[in-house]
Amino acid sequence: MKQKKLFNMDRYWWTALFVILIIVGYAMVGMNTKDASKHFYNDAIINLDSGWETEAGNFVMLSDLPHGDITIERSVADIDFTNKRLCFKSVDTFFEVIADKNVIYTYYPEQKDILGSSYGMYIHEIPIPVGTETITLKLFPIFDRNPAAFINTLVIDPGMYMGDLFKKGIPGFCICLLMLILGIILILVSILTAHENQEQQIEFFSLGAFSALIAIWAVNDTMVLQVLTQSPAVIRMINYITLIFLPYFPVSFIAGAVNQKKTKLLPVLFFLICVNFILNITLSSLKIVDYFNLVTVSQCIIVVALCMGIYLVVSAIHKKSMERSFLIVLILGLGAGILGTGIDLLRYRFIEGVDQSASFYTCIGAFIFLVLIGIYFIREYSRVRMEKGQAEVMARLAYLDGLTGLKNRRAFNEVESELQGRPEETCIVIQFDINNMKKVNDEYGHMAGDKHIIAAANAIQKSFEEIGACYRTGGDEFIVLITESADVENAKHALQDMEKNIQAYNQSENPPVPLEIAYGMALHQMSGESLKNAELLADQRMYECKRRKKSSH
Repeated sequence: MKQKKLFNMDRYWWTALFVILIIVGYAMVGMNTKDASKHFYNDAIINLDSGWETEAGNFVMLSDLPHGDITIERSVADIDFTNKRLCFKSVDTFFEVIADKNVIYTYYPEQKDILGSSYGMYIHEIPIPVGTETITLKLFPIFDRNPAAFINTLVIDPGMYMGDLFKKGIPGFCICLLMLILGIILILVSILTAHENQEQQIEFFSLGAFSALIAIWAVNDTMVLQVLTQSPAVIRMINYITLIFLPYFPVSFIAGAVNQKKTKLLPVLFFLICVNFILNITLSSLKIVDYFNLVTVSQCIIVVALCMGIYLVVSAIHKKSMERSFLIVLILGLGAGILGTGIDLLRYRFIEGVDQSASFYTCIGAFIFLVLIGIYFIREYSRVRMEKGQAEVMARLAYLDGLTGLKNRRAFNEVESELQGRPEETCIVIQFDINNMKKVNDEYGHMAGDKHIIAAANAIQKSFEEIGACYRTGGDEFIVLITESADVENAKHALQDMEKNIQAYNQSENPPVPLEIAYGMALHQMSGESLKNAELLADQRMYECKRRKKSSH
């Protein structure tokens, strides 16, 4: 009795496990970035988050400012600004920096109406004149509901500041880049396989679009693109627009995966997304409401999409229209995504100064989900293709003669039936029969007989392959059917070539019984008469040829 393996994992799942372990290991390494950067800077930085005084004499921190416009100042007489700058990240705040009564920096970015009111988050490196005693900040938050926000305010060498920023952002950026590449690959797979399997094409496209959109959405938190493009408002708008369209593709994928593509939920969801998109573009361009204020609508639609996805899965489980293996993969993938989102929420709420982006582990969870689902469908696609290929091979074999490789009687019967429905068709039927086959089989055995048959098939095929189709219709019987170029003279030339090929075979192989083939030809017009009549006529002429050849010996 064959022992059952405890773990039955094929190479696809080993690949998925390997990729997931690399991602998780990479994430764990990234968690140590914070301590490393502190050790690296040590005394090379000065934190200016605290020590700021309002006009009313209250002390505040830049990371926890009160609502509304505010002016604050801080003494910096004891700070040496040589080879250092005041570096920080501002969030949706216009401001001025004043050094000892002199305005040295202002940030009131002008942007196109379609980009909305705010710019999101941006990085500033401000040179402070050496000997400055007091720095004054005039802060004007863009949104009344949010206070002015300065993050990670340091006096530091700008190269070190940007180096640390990239060190913190690159892990998340790499994850986003991997997801974007994965999305593009899945979309290309859906395009390249469109002619083979339309159902899986939709699923691959939905997965790919979801992967690409979540990568574009999450890359905003890494700050890498803001630095590279110097266009934070553009990156911010793309982030919000991506969030609008993000919920459609997971639901579309689930609907396809559980065989519910015709569900009415998808048109409803698409309508909600389109309305949300139009509202965002119109209201933000008119400066009535900003993308930032409308993000709650996008989040509500995401919740609706989540409920739709859950409903589709539960419905599929109830109807038993989902394979158990896919259900397990889907649960594992969704679990990874939910876990990653939960970790990011906890980090955002309880851990200050996190080094990766706010969506870092959400991206890791989503990437694990995509790897698991993607590999599952690639595996299923490969299996279906293999089974389809095997079916095609079996179908071809059903119409081929196993000994000679010519088409068999079944294939000839189908062609014969097709020709009966074409009364305008003219064709030539040639019947062949090998002489002395009984003598070959009786005196030299069936292996010699098979060799004789193969030689005859080769001679016929070589002579007629350009003008007709060759069939083995019996033990030593063959038929050639000439339809498109039904010219008697061409057929006669081919018969002469066959005789030459037979002669060449007999001379080179010197078989114990020379190969000899009798044949008979008949021209037939499909005008009401059956092709059987032409076959009978060709058969009669073939036997006449057989008698002539025997009497000539």
